[in-house]
Amino acid sequence: MKSHYTFFKKASAVILSALCFLLVAVSLVGIVFAAEYDFYTSTRGQLRHDAIRSLLTTEAHEAYDKYISGNDPVGYYEETNFRFLITDENGNELASNYTGEYAMESCTLSITVTTDETATVCHTLTAYMIDGGADIFRGHLALLDFLFAMRFILIAIAAFFSLVLAALWIYLICAAGRSPESTEAKCGIPEKIPFDLYTMIYAIVAICMIWIFDALQYAVPEVLFLILVAFAVFVAHLLMLSFVISVAVRIKTGTILKYTAVYIVCSFLFRKLRALLRLIPFVWKTLILVALYFLFDAFIFFIGLHESFFMIAFIKNMLCIPIVLYVAYVFRRLKTGAQIIENGDFRHHIETDGMIGDFKTMGESLNNIAGGLNVAVEERIRSERMKTELITNVSHDIKTPLTSIINYADLLKKEEIGNETARGYVEVIDRQATRLKKLITDLVEASKASTGNIQVNPEPCDIGVLLQQAAGEYDEKLRRASLTPIFRTPDEPLTILADGRLLWRVFDNLLGNICKYSLEGTRVYLDAAAYGDICIISFKNISRTELNVSVEELTERFVRADSSRSTEGNGLGLSIAQSLVELQGGKLRITADGDLFKVDIQFPLLTSDAEEATK
Repeated sequence: MKSHYTFFKKASAVILSALCFLLVAVSLVGIVFAAEYDFYTSTRGQLRHDAIRSLLTTEAHEAYDKYISGNDPVGYYEETNFRFLITDENGNELASNYTGEYAMESCTLSITVTTDETATVCHTLTAYMIDGGADIFRGHLALLDFLFAMRFILIAIAAFFSLVLAALWIYLICAAGRSPESTEAKCGIPEKIPFDLYTMIYAIVAICMIWIFDALQYAVPEVLFLILVAFAVFVAHLLMLSFVISVAVRIKTGTILKYTAVYIVCSFLFRKLRALLRLIPFVWKTLILVALYFLFDAFIFFIGLHESFFMIAFIKNMLCIPIVLYVAYVFRRLKTGAQIIENGDFRHHIETDGMIGDFKTMGESLNNIAGGLNVAVEERIRSERMKTELITNVSHDIKTPLTSIINYADLLKKEEIGNETARGYVEVIDRQATRLKKLITDLVEASKASTGNIQVNPEPCDIGVLLQQAAGEYDEKLRRASLTPIFRTPDEPLTILADGRLLWRVFDNLLGNICKYSLEGTRVYLDAAAYGDICIISFKNISRTELNVSVEELTERFVRADSSRSTEGNGLGLSIAQSLVELQGGKLRITADGDLFKVDIQFPLLTSDAEEATK
């Protein structure tokens, strides 16, 4: 966006402001002079009378100086309207050009002169202003008449041009740093100089100007000196204006404090010190602070401030109390935040405002850990959701053609097929299709169990009865696998709060695995017992093959103890069983000792009062 601050306008404003400043300065000098000589309280006649007497006194001294120095004062003032008479203490005339003319004004002075170390004489000077001759007082009196006539006009001039000067300065300050192409302030060449050095340069220039004019005050003619003073006022205004404009630009751009030599050096030293402190471990920092604390006491003691030692130590300790409280407060914030993150609230953010040094670094590290864990958890949840949706959708799409395959395989089995080979093919198709259907069902169930999308209806269940029913269902399969079931439960009922349908699914998966993977001719133990307020259900069997995977991996999906995959399992049974147990509030633990494979299921026992409450 373009601005209206053109170079021509700004240059014109600078020149006009300089002229206004000069006029205001001259007006103020005239006002001060008029006020000093009572121009505002005296009449013109009184002022002229006092001015003439002052001029006569000055000329009388000048004439006396010429007389003393041997010059001829009579000839010097011969053609002027100034007359003088110098007499000694006895009234004898020493020098005079006064011949008795009519004097318009006169004044008499006494001067004491030392002739040697002990003798003094007194001379009397009488000065006269006559009517006639060259008027040597005309210029001074004309200036007096002019100032008297202008005394009130000078006030008006000073006030008017002060307002104009203020308006021009405001315009230049607003235009500072802005170009016709943009309204945004930008630093120029002067702003590249650090502000404190910039100020020092201006101070040095001002001091030099004052020193030069003080030296020239009596070395050059009065008129030339006044011209030089006017020029100096003009230059001083320009310098002052340029300084103010530079300050305005620095304020607009926010660099007035940051871009100073002191700030730059201190900032550099602070960064280096902070980098050095980061290299020092926190424990060493603490030791250094403690050492400085005691060294300060030693320093106070050894410099001789014994009487004030305890007072200084008290003040120092009082100053250290806020530091200790700050450290305790920050540690409490960090500890509270770490505990919240530990409890699973990864979205919690520890406020690090007000923390410094290692405390702030620690807080930011905890926030980064929490953020990373939160992202990982969200990614894991998203991944699990996508896998669940994928399994559900794919399973649904497979079920339709698979149902057709199973139905047609069943129809083919009912047909009279004379070819034995063809009948074998039909049996294979039917068996593999049924296996595929079971795999799809397990996939869907495992997905639902792991994500908790299964409805759980807990109710009191007698574990002994449920376990006996499961053993009865699998009795024929166990014996067909050459396994001998050993069933042991206590005489008193063991009641737990669980979903009987889901618990039966757990028993079904575990007993199915036993039938598939147990060594033929061995015993299978099904136990249920109470240990305090916990009910433990155990399934133990001897593995047919070597257990070449860890017990932790066995509960993962598609992991089987039979790495050769010579059996028909799909590796989902234990994963489904564990998920279903956890959904019901229980725990499933697997242990393996050589070829002995054991699964323990834990549920809290349901007391009689709790059982009555559930009914």
